[in-house]
Amino acid sequence: MQESIAVWSDPRVWISIVAATGTMGAVIVALFLRELRAIIRPPKLHVELARENGLPITAHLIPPGQVVPAELAPEKSRYYHLKVSNPRRKADAVNGVSVTLLHVERRGQDGQYHSTWKGDVPMVWRNELPDSNGEKKIVGTWAESDLCSVARDKSLTLHVKIRPNDLQWRYAVDETMPVDLIVTVQARGNEADSDERKLRVFWDGHWEDGDLEMRRHFHVTHLLVNS
Repeated sequence: MQESIAVWSDPRVWISIVAATGTMGAVIVALFLRELRAIIRPPKLHVELARENGLPITAHLIPPGQVVPAELAPEKSRYYHLKVSNPRRKADAVNGVSVTLLHVERRGQDGQYHSTWKGDVPMVWRNELPDSNGEKKIVGTWAESDLCSVARDKSLTLHVKIRPNDLQWRYAVDETMPVDLIVTVQARGNEADSDERKLRVFWDGHWEDGDLEMRRHFHVTHLLVNS
């Protein structure tokens, strides 16, 4: 009995036990780190408008599937992008992310918004070719996708990779009837999806070069999603 008491009163024994316990805990954490992180701190995605005034650019606009003309005049355009962010940062990256268009509503002559299309088609990532093979991204911190663009005196375009026959993705200039849309989008990944985001896209057919001046004619704004 006295020998047992002497053993347990030896500080070196307790140090060995603590060290062994710590080593075992480290092994368990290493083996199940991903599972523990998913429970304690699950990955997240958030999608929002990247810039309130969009991004004015001068672009060479080529209709899909057509050959580039020998002389192609650049067109003034304004692009709006969506920012997909990951609040969990790079340590908890979300794989296989795409931004999806879910719903399009258009305001009619009666002043009400009417559903014109529902579905599930991916949007184009920024600087990605529209006809690319469905690229998906790993979002560690953030990435941007295209939402829409307007070209001076031409049209407003929703930037989708796939163009279903029943989806109107391009709207021509019509000063008698503004283009007033509500689009619903969502960022989706292997480990997490964002909440659905509604945005209003408005264009009255006019063009101004300045940011503030153009906002009177063409703007994209966030809308609240009813819970």
